[in-house]
Amino acid sequence: MNILFEFIQNNIRGFIVLALTGGFAAALAQCGIALFHDASRQFAADVRFNSLDRKIWFKSAFPVSIGVLLGIGLPFSLISGYILVHLIFVGTDVIGACIDGKGLHKALIAGIIGAVYAMVLRLVLWIFFLGTECMYIRLTDYTGIISFAVIYSFVAVPAITVFKRSGTAKGILCSIVTVIAGVTIGLLREPFIFNAAAAITAGLLCAVLLVASKKASDGLVSIAAEFAANPKILIKSAPLVFIQGVLYTATINSGMMAEGPQSLLSAAADDRLAAGAIALSRAVSFIPIKSFTALTSGVFPVDGIGFAAAAAFMFPSEGVWILFTAVVGGLLMLTELALVMPISKMCEKRPGLKEFSEDMRTISWSFLEFALLAGCIYGSLKMGSMLGVALISGTYMFNSFTGRKLPQVSVALIAFIVVYILSNITRAVLGVVI
Repeated sequence: MNILFEFIQNNIRGFIVLALTGGFAAALAQCGIALFHDASRQFAADVRFNSLDRKIWFKSAFPVSIGVLLGIGLPFSLISGYILVHLIFVGTDVIGACIDGKGLHKALIAGIIGAVYAMVLRLVLWIFFLGTECMYIRLTDYTGIISFAVIYSFVAVPAITVFKRSGTAKGILCSIVTVIAGVTIGLLREPFIFNAAAAITAGLLCAVLLVASKKASDGLVSIAAEFAANPKILIKSAPLVFIQGVLYTATINSGMMAEGPQSLLSAAADDRLAAGAIALSRAVSFIPIKSFTALTSGVFPVDGIGFAAAAAFMFPSEGVWILFTAVVGGLLMLTELALVMPISKMCEKRPGLKEFSEDMRTISWSFLEFALLAGCIYGSLKMGSMLGVALISGTYMFNSFTGRKLPQVSVALIAFIVVYILSNITRAVLGVVI
């Protein structure tokens, strides 16, 4: 018990910010102002304006949310010690959906439950981490292997996206820019290490410039114009969105949470700049879909479009920088809110950007699957578990052949955690790792 109190005392700032973030997100979800899951936003909007029963929203959101929580949020959070944004905000979506009624007292109830939920999540992750540190084989000795596989595979994502969208010539150009940036910045340090953050950022900027030239054909009907009234609804919630942006950014900056699987594993490997570059890339890839769902529903993403998370990783997490970063994050999320309509119109006029973003999301997810499989297999080898290699690869293929009962991106990670636990058991009982 003393260890628990010591942990809370040493991380009191992070706990307070995390609790406020979870509580405020749950309150916003209950009011139908901001939610995480894209599919839930239209349900929340309909409930907010009395055109849908809240029970229908809850029944629709709950099964999907459980799948995301257990299939994606939990495995990544366990392996890294960071709370993946899916794990907390999908949960607060459900909390908001299940608290019926309107009024400040209902939002307050949802907020209290959300705050408790966030703190319990953090404590559970800490207990799991503490348990792994007491075992024969420490999990942290091998998570770095997985993290580096994810970080350096992501370097290729912008260039491969350009290859797919704009052809070989532009793809090669983007690849060259990516490599030059990574090598040049890497040479500034001793010993030389290829700089993933610089490579990803340069590749992303080059890719956006290369695909932005495609314009829409004349006479295209503007879908954004059909929802011209919704930006006014969004603007009314601007002060609340700013507060959420401040809290969300502060939580990531304090090391309690990460915005996506790739940035989470980068942060776990103590490469915050790479995490920031990846978060920036993911923000670009989510611009069209998040802006458009916010425009059509009148409900904003509780984590914004993603630029606040990128800022949270790129600034230091000490002293006055914490407050500065939090305010910057709030302003960025406020800017995203104000630009929902202009961004949606721009994506209609420049369909190349929308197509690039969609391709980038798909390709980055495929790269994540591959990197996790490779990293987990190599981690199992380093652990000394030859049987683990067969278990990880076999589970991955079995899940693929049987219709992907589990999210394919998490299968290798789940299998690796099982291998880790079994390896400790066989080490304790038999004295060997099989």
